[in-house]
Amino acid sequence: AEEKRREAEERKKEAIAAAVAKRKEAEEKRKAQSVANQAKKEESTTSSQTFSLGFLNFGQDSSSATTSSVAGAPKGVPVLSKWRQNGDGSISGTISGSSAFEG
Repeated sequence: AEEKRREAEERKKEAIAAAVAKRKEAEEKRKAQSVANQAKKEESTTSSQTFSLGFLNFGQDSSSATTSSVAGAPKGVPVLSKWRQNGDGSISGTISGSSAFEG
């Protein structure tokens, strides 16, 4: 009876040790996953989406007037024509095609 009790106690200790090892392994796996997710999140926040403003001729001589014609704009849609970029970065031009800008 004593031997059976000792064997049962040893099995219990082994089961507890296995459970502790499994828990520790799972915790390490979660930490590794968390670090990987955080690195991925930082990577996505550090890269930025950009778009070109080249169609506005930024960085070019602001004294030259650029004309743009939009063919076939639907009725009621404002059209900016004979526009140019001013020295302060604003844009000047003629707005047509909308009653809101008549004047």
